Amino acid sequence: MIMLESQYYHKWAELLNSQCLRNNLITTSNYLLAYESLKNSVIINPICNFFCYEFDKKGELIHSEDYKDKVLSKHKKQFIASVLWLKEEFIINNNDYEVILDNLRPHRNRLAHNLHELIMGGDPNINSLAEENMSRIKIISELVKKIEFWWIKEVSPVKMT
Repeated sequence: MIMLESQYYHKWAELLNSQCLRNNLITTSNYLLAYESLKNSVIINPICNFFCYEFDKKGELIHSEDYKDKVLSKHKKQFIASVLWLKEEFIINNNDYEVILDNLRPHRNRLAHNLHELIMGGDPNINSLAEENMSRIKIISELVKKIEFWWIKEVSPVKMT
């Protein structure tokens, strides 16, 4: 019983420590921003824009048959289908694929849906939420660099005159 009380005391003391709370909230918001940028601006949108080039009357991008066949047919979720396309085109490797879907994505979901528990230290597997977020932000940064470099090198070559 004393150990349980000590755990709760430690959790509340950590929460009430404004520097700890600030670090956790800032790194969590930075992680969520980095993940959503990776997902939308680096993975989904460039692939969609590569295959889709027509707009409807509302100005919305129309998914081409090519995009549907080569990307969307891989999975019912656009994000997973896009990551599969990146893997099949050898833009990312198997490890990158697993990191995105089995590490970064679950961490994003945990943060988005259980932030109150994580801030309170409710997850015994997380020593420091800020450290967890920062290490994953570094991984996202490397993935962004890798994917963006491929697009620049393979799709948008600069012609020197």
